[in-house]
Amino acid sequence: MTRPELSRRQAEILQRVKQGQPDKAIAHELGISVHTVRTYIERIAAKVPGETPRRHRLFFLNVDGAA
Repeated sequence: MTRPELSRRQAEILQRVKQGQPDKAIAHELGISVHTVRTYIERIAAKVPGETPRRHRLFFLNVDGAA
């Protein structure tokens, strides 16, 4: 699998998602809305091909974006 490019903010959010933090907590910590967190998650997941639900695909990535 090729390595998806993640922005600094995407990597921050990915790290928190993989730690099991809820979207609301991520939003509060980063000073952004829950909607924005979910948009980031969808955009990160869209970079990872596969048949599993998008959010589950995030767990196959390293925090730096490497698969």
